[in-house]
Amino acid sequence: MIAEAQALGWDVILDCAAFVPTNRLDLSTVKPDFVPVSFYKLFGYPTGVGALIARHEKLRKLQRPGLPAAPSPWRRCRKENWYRLAPGAAGFEDGTLDYLGLPAVTIGLEHVESVGMETIHERVSALAGWLLEEFAALRHSDGAPLIRVFGPTNMHRRGATIAWYLLDANGRPYDVYDVEGGRR
Repeated sequence: MIAEAQALGWDVILDCAAFVPTNRLDLSTVKPDFVPVSFYKLFGYPTGVGALIARHEKLRKLQRPGLPAAPSPWRRCRKENWYRLAPGAAGFEDGTLDYLGLPAVTIGLEHVESVGMETIHERVSALAGWLLEEFAALRHSDGAPLIRVFGPTNMHRRGATIAWYLLDANGRPYDVYDVEGGRR
């Protein structure tokens, strides 16, 4: 599907922020143009730090809209009153990097490597499978289901992210504000 979109002239962004924390992504097989990654979703810290993996030839196509609120990624010529985006990756950074959190990226990647992505994948899949079984067993006193799971109700052809509703005895979803505030 990616190759088909690229053949039609589309640039492909593969948002795998929820996929890569528990699965191996082989970019030699899957070949998108851009892949955003959130390190906090990989190992919980640091928040606000991620990466954009981009094919070198595609990086030149990226442009920032408008003028900046903070001029750090921009070069300005005051005399001629023009702005120009700083070259390379610096042109896409707003403000100060979380430089105190950056060492956590290395530590986190080393930890993931030491545990092994396959081990992480197996454990997360086992936990998700267990949770789906437990959800299926939850019933109201009349036997009506307490949980509605969206998507497959077992681990066949599904990831570990589970979207679900908490249902009342009539099968209607509880409103999140009712659950938070205890109004029911």
